[in-house]
Amino acid sequence: MSYNAPCKSVDELRQWLMIYLDLKMPAQAVCTHHQSPMDYLAAAYFEPAKDQVVWAPRGGGKTTLAAAATLLDLLHKPGCSVRILGGSLDQSLRTWDTLVGWFHERFKGELVDPSATARRLRLRNGSTAAVLTQSQKSVRGLRVQKLRCDEVELFDPAIWSAAQMVTRSQRTTEQENTASTQLVRGTIEALSTLHKSHGLMKKIVDQAGTSGAAIVRWCLLDVLEQCPPQRECDKCPLWQECQGAAKTRCDGFFRIDDAISIKSRVSDDVWQTEMMCLRPSTHGSIFPMLDPARHVVDTPPFSLKSNCEWWLAIDFGFSAPLVCLWIAVSGDRIYVVDEHILRERTLEQHLAMIEAREWPRAPRIACDPAGGGRNE
Repeated sequence: MSYNAPCKSVDELRQWLMIYLDLKMPAQAVCTHHQSPMDYLAAAYFEPAKDQVVWAPRGGGKTTLAAAATLLDLLHKPGCSVRILGGSLDQSLRTWDTLVGWFHERFKGELVDPSATARRLRLRNGSTAAVLTQSQKSVRGLRVQKLRCDEVELFDPAIWSAAQMVTRSQRTTEQENTASTQLVRGTIEALSTLHKSHGLMKKIVDQAGTSGAAIVRWCLLDVLEQCPPQRECDKCPLWQECQGAAKTRCDGFFRIDDAISIKSRVSDDVWQTEMMCLRPSTHGSIFPMLDPARHVVDTPPFSLKSNCEWWLAIDFGFSAPLVCLWIAVSGDRIYVVDEHILRERTLEQHLAMIEAREWPRAPRIACDPAGGGRNE
């Protein structure tokens, strides 16, 4: 296998990574409904590629994989232009330093000028790459085939929006010194841990269904190393997450001892968010214990109109919305069954809309004392 010969299959691609970059990537995901790092890399490498959203844990290989995907694009797609944009310049440079290090150690002969790789490099096959600062000036006017965005949770939303228009597809030769060509599709990749329930990464994940971007998601278990036989499962701090999978299914690079140390240092919220990728952080939430799978039901287990005590809870507002909740109490269970949320309406308008709802008149109303203020 030659390093500059394009890979024809996922198995060849995985073998190429092991031979030329000493990277061992798990071929299969461990968790149901997750993907493996190789799924991301294969989708980025084989054309026609598509936009991807990578939701992965801290230390889960995002930066290294972005560098590997960039190196493969440069070597195997002559004339391809790639840019790396991070949530901070430090983040961008981590990916860049990994990429440049590989070229100097293993593929130095491919560089036009090995001494000029501080922020930009050019290959003899016409491919180029550069690292960008997060600014409007950096992204506006840019035209490249691939844009890789690392830790987009830290991006300025305006920069992310401007970056959506920088990619252009381009036809390149499939291999240097051949006449056959391939279309290298213009794509954007967003790689990040999802930290915030209302952050940029959450919005990108939510919009992926309509934008056509593929969501590639893995957690700590999907990249955890195989557990040796001498470790005792019943005494392991990772048993709750692992349930024995590390002995039979894990084949990654994240060391078990490191995972145990990290879990011992952080809160359960941080662990679930940043390592297990279960959900955004609940930090700052009014009800951090809310679990939609447990606390949200389509149909209550009783008749709302006859067997419960009714309350209204009202938070008044004008520029900020007025919020009214219909609350049904049955025994020790409390159900929020409906809501009214509107801004810039008079109190009379709100009351008319509240009265028009189908629910029984509530004998009890709890409200914010600011409701005594005028809004007309």
